[in-house]
Order: sequence, then structure tokens, then C-alpha cells
Amino acid sequence: MVKEDTSNLTTTTQLSALMNWAVNVVIAGLLSIPALFIIGILYVIRSLREKPPRAPFFYSGVRLGKNFEPFTMYKIRTLKVDSEFENQGVILPPDSARELPLGRFLRDSRLDELPQLWNVIRGDMNLVGPRPLRPSVYEQLRQELSNCDTRFRVKPGLTGYAQFLTPSHTPKRIRFAIDNYYINQGPRQGRDLFLIGWTIREVLRKSIKSLARRAVTRWKIFRNRNHGIEQRQMTRHRSKRIWIQQTNVDFSDREQPLIKIYDINPRAVSFVSSRELQPKEMLYFYLVGCKECETETHKKARCGGYVYKSYPAKCGTRYVVFYEPVSPRHRYLVDHYVLHETVA
Repeated sequence: MVKEDTSNLTTTTQLSALMNWAVNVVIAGLLSIPALFIIGILYVIRSLREKPPRAPFFYSGVRLGKNFEPFTMYKIRTLKVDSEFENQGVILPPDSARELPLGRFLRDSRLDELPQLWNVIRGDMNLVGPRPLRPSVYEQLRQELSNCDTRFRVKPGLTGYAQFLTPSHTPKRIRFAIDNYYINQGPRQGRDLFLIGWTIREVLRKSIKSLARRAVTRWKIFRNRNHGIEQRQMTRHRSKRIWIQQTNVDFSDREQPLIKIYDINPRAVSFVSSRELQPKEMLYFYLVGCKECETETHKKARCGGYVYKSYPAKCGTRYVVFYEPVSPRHRYLVDHYVLHETVA
């Protein structure tokens, strides 16, 4: 019997791991220079805006790393002290009272993750990999998902393919399947470098877009301060390529006309209709939209909701409807083609 020579394979694996560690440390070190500058600016702004007693600027929490080894992960705190025990991973509404100043902006732009570059330099994390889990969250998910342990074969990442391809409230089952697919393929430096570059681009784009939106909102509020215009009415998501199409309860009626929406957010949609709707009336409709870079491919997401408010308008009545997509797939279509919250 001829024995297999595994020495070359072991040496190759060790060299690959060493190269991957070196690439992560070098890139994280280079990114740390502008990150420290940004963190300093955020600290000054937070200190000026937050009322005493001030919460600690940084948050640290235990996460599970490679081979289930616990480590301390760092972030910029976006919630009040002890809110993480109340929240337990639930996505907060936009007007949550638990947020600290800049909290929503930091999470939307992903700038709250900048301190995790230190975790990468220390060797706890990679730049690319599945997001780390709390031990309590892992204990809960392992009872529900059969593919939960695959992610612990590699180090967790500052960014990952599940974050690249899906919005934040995508079911864990789908996100874990995406992460496991790329883990089973093995490390690929070119692909990972592309994702790192794309992530940097998206963080910059979202940060600039959010700052610009806030500046415009503040200016509009200042300009119309004597007309009683509220801030929440100024912060709305508008698009020229989003429509609503009313239908019946089984979504079989597709003959109704497309109606241009007035504004929309993840929980509510507003539109003008000549048809009279009653308060609390249940509605079933399609949200129709396309990606920002496309003009021909339109997708329809099935949603249900009820009439919350109505206002007089020039061509009828403007209604505000609280809505919810009928399934995770249709939630993804709303995020991807209507709200444009996904990266790819």
C-alpha cells in the first residue's frame, strides 16, 4: 500500500493561511488610518449632541469566532446602555427611543463597525467572512437551523457575502445558506478583494447620501419653520420608478392601473387615489419597482396593509397605508427593487 504524502498539502495550506492573514492585517492597517480620523470626528459630534450622563462611546460584546472560540468584538455604540439585552437582535424602527445621537446614521452607513478593524489586526476576525454571532443567539439558532455550525470553520468577517447580497432583515436561513456556499468554495483572494472594495464604496456612498439627505431636510425645516412642517414629513423616500397596483386578496386581479406613489419607507406607503378608501380598510396590492441602474426590469412585490390616514389632494385623496410583504421573498423584492436597500 502506498501512503499519501500529505506534507506538501499541509505546507500549501499553511502558506495560504499565512498569506490570508498578512493580506487582512495589511489592508486593515491601511484602513485604520482614515478610520481613526472618522472615529475622532464622530466622538466629538456625539459628545456635543449627547446630554449627560453620557453613554460609553464604544460597545464591546462577546462573539463566537473560528472553532467556537469566544472573543471580544468592538463597535461604536448606537443604543443606550443595556438596550442590547432588550433588543436581542431585533431590527429597530426608525423612531426608536433607545437610539443615541447619530445611532441611525451609524448603522445605516455601517460606520459603527469601524472599530472591528482592531479585531482584524488582532486576528479575531477576517475582513471577509460570516458575521459573528452572540453565544445566546447561536444557542437559539442551532435549535432551528441545521446548517448553523458550518460558519465556525472560518473566522468571522467585517463584511460578508450574505450582507452583500441581502438586506439586514433577510431570514437567517437564507443568509446562512449564502455564507455556507462561499465557505465551502474555499478562500479566493481576488473575489474577497472585490468585496472589500465594493464594501468601502458602499459605505462611502451611503454615508454621503445620508449626510446630504439630512442637510436637505434641515434646510427645508429651517426654511419652512413658520409653516408647521414636521421633520418626519421631510424625511421620505421618493422615486420616479415606483408604483402601487391594487388587487384582490388572492392577488389574481392584475388589471388595475398603476398608481404613482407619493412616498414610501419600510413600514408605510403614501399615494393619491380617486377611489374612496375607509379608515382601517384592509388593502392588497403590488409594489412595482426596478433597480436604480435598470429601466426595463420591473418586479412586483405582493403586500397587504390597512389605511392609516388620509389627506385631501388636488386629484383625489392622499392615503397613508401601513403595509407588510406577504413573505420573505416579497420583502426582499421590496428592499431590492423599491427601497434599494441591497447592494447587489
